[in-house]
Amino acid sequence: MEIHVVRHTAVEGMEGVCYGQSDVGLAKDYMASFTQIETDPLYDRVISSPLTRCTQLADYLQLPYENDSRLMEVNFGNWELKKWDDITREEFDLWHQDYINTPPPNGESLACMQERVLEVLTELKNQHPMGKVLLITHAGVIRIIVSHIMGIPLSDMFTIKVGFGEIMKMQY
Repeated sequence: MEIHVVRHTAVEGMEGVCYGQSDVGLAKDYMASFTQIETDPLYDRVISSPLTRCTQLADYLQLPYENDSRLMEVNFGNWELKKWDDITREEFDLWHQDYINTPPPNGESLACMQERVLEVLTELKNQHPMGKVLLITHAGVIRIIVSHIMGIPLSDMFTIKVGFGEIMKMQY
């Protein structure tokens, strides 16, 4: 299967803020960013995260698509929409010691996120083994996909750089 993944474009006013699954808006100049994203005109399937920052791009691309909540960014629970600097050192250190298996308070661990993202990949591989799919999603989801396909340990996924509006193409 040929898989194309594209990250949503930049968001407005969220520098230094933990916004995972919060439905935050795109930067004011998002349309100019959209015009820089080049996708193929034919896909067997197009799936978007249901968050507005992804569906706006999906709408712009004018390709028939469906939403799948399993393609949402990690759920940061109580940390959603907090400034990173406002998270207590104790909470942050506890999470940071094992962020793969430990969720933020009332949030989701990276291992749980990986499970739901890989579930989508497995379904797509079974349904479209020789096809081409496009996923419109978030940096964390893309890092999990790339890590899985490239055999990179989850603990090293943050070495994978994913820019706003960036599209990656790979075989799976």
